[in-house]
Amino acid sequence: KPARFLAHVLGLSQDEAEAAMNKASKLLACGTVKFEFCRGGSLQIPQFFSMEVAHKLAHEPYDPSCLLNAMGVKASGAPRLTMGDFPHLKDELSWLAEYLRMVGREQRPGVNILLYGDPGTGKTQLTRILGTEVGMPVFDFATHDNIGDPLDRAQRLSTVGVAAKFFRDTPGLFVFDEFEDILVPSPLGLGTANGRKGWFNNLLESNRHPVFWLSNSIHHLDAAFARRFDFVIEVPVPPRSCREQILHNQTAKLVSKPVISRLAEVGTLAPAVISRVSSVIGGIESSFPENVRDEMAIRLIGSALKAQSRPMEQMP
Repeated sequence: KPARFLAHVLGLSQDEAEAAMNKASKLLACGTVKFEFCRGGSLQIPQFFSMEVAHKLAHEPYDPSCLLNAMGVKASGAPRLTMGDFPHLKDELSWLAEYLRMVGREQRPGVNILLYGDPGTGKTQLTRILGTEVGMPVFDFATHDNIGDPLDRAQRLSTVGVAAKFFRDTPGLFVFDEFEDILVPSPLGLGTANGRKGWFNNLLESNRHPVFWLSNSIHHLDAAFARRFDFVIEVPVPPRSCREQILHNQTAKLVSKPVISRLAEVGTLAPAVISRVSSVIGGIESSFPENVRDEMAIRLIGSALKAQSRPMEQMP
């Protein structure tokens, strides 16, 4: 019996060990430890969230923030865009910001916001902008561990419970990116929202902090989940005027005005592509004259869009 073994190893009473191993205990609820059936048997054995978490608990001084980081909850970076870069969503963002302020004051649970749209349209940036706007720190649920290995679906969902326990009395906004991976059914339904509907519905309804769920697609979104989101906002590629403003803000010192104007005409050009290309050109701008940087911007953006199966149409 696991509790008896743990009691002996840790010098606890069996009652204390059983209480710690209870499914309702904080230890299991936050996902630090979970039970799995041993191969070919019916005995459940305790497993740590990951070997990294086990190592930190066993060999390093206790540091809650480092432990949380190892479990996939990380402080978000500062936004590179501003609210002014999304005038096409002005009303929705204004309503959402005011709603988040109210939620923070009243500590309302079960708040979920779904942002969906093509990759690179600014969904992640919007969460960071809104955090700044309402004065709340933003934390991301990681998709990979600290050595680059992908977290499985069950691990990613368990990080929501980790954050809920750790930040119980601390304000914050949480971001779950690549939500579509959790929605797509797996053969056994393990670690997916659609395979564990009751559990996931309960998770949506009991969040202690607002959670942003970001998705490139809502094709597999179940109607039972959809009605539990307070806001559902599509984030499209910005219109031409917004694209030109973002290009101007990020590349005005790197490329010529005519090229900015020409690139703004590209209807598939998303903010993330602009940011990436401006970062590349900005790092080597002193090595090339403006006319070469102009050609570089056009070619790099064209290649990036082609790789995303969104080829750049003929520019004027």
